[in-house]
Amino acid sequence: AFFLHKRPARYYGDLNLLEEFNMVEGVHLLTGLTSFPSGHTMSGFGLFYLLSLHFNKKISVGILCFILALIVGFSRIYLFEHFLKDVFFGGICGIIIAQFIDYLFSFKKEDANFWMNKNILTIFNKKQA
Repeated sequence: AFFLHKRPARYYGDLNLLEEFNMVEGVHLLTGLTSFPSGHTMSGFGLFYLLSLHFNKKISVGILCFILALIVGFSRIYLFEHFLKDVFFGGICGIIIAQFIDYLFSFKKEDANFWMNKNILTIFNKKQA
């Protein structure tokens, strides 16, 4: 909703070109202004990237996760819900968010205990002393 990009059905509908495309039967086309970035692709790439990081020693799992993430992105375009740019940036955002989550959970237990047992005043008092 922040970017206000038209979805493909609305974009081509405004140009009176929607009838030119072969749609998948039974799929309800969304016509809002919430196309960019693709949330499904962001979630797919984030999930599968985290899984591939968890199994970091196995290249076959990483390749499988990447293929599954690509299938999620491709399905958004195939179902005429997003443009390629929506899927591309959704994938990039998903990977960035997953990397950040992995970074947050990679702290050692001692580091976590330090931050849990300290408040902001005691941290600044130690730096000033």
